Amino acid sequence: MTRSKIKELEKLSPEQRAKRLDELRDELALLISKGGKTSENFKAVREVKKEIARILSYESYITRGGPIEKE
Repeated sequence: MTRSKIKELEKLSPEQRAKRLDELRDELALLISKGGKTSENFKAVREVKKEIARILSYESYITRGGPIEKE
């Protein structure tokens, strides 16, 4: 799995981002159920959590209207 960059998130429609978020949450649940304490699983869990946070942050950014312009 590759990291989503902001540019990649911008290209996705809201429906595609929601689908990607659901897939990542399912993957996270699977990784945790397999035992998230092992070193390989721990790294994978961390990456999936970061990916989820990245998508949620972008969604929040969009709903707030984008960048704040300085006066």
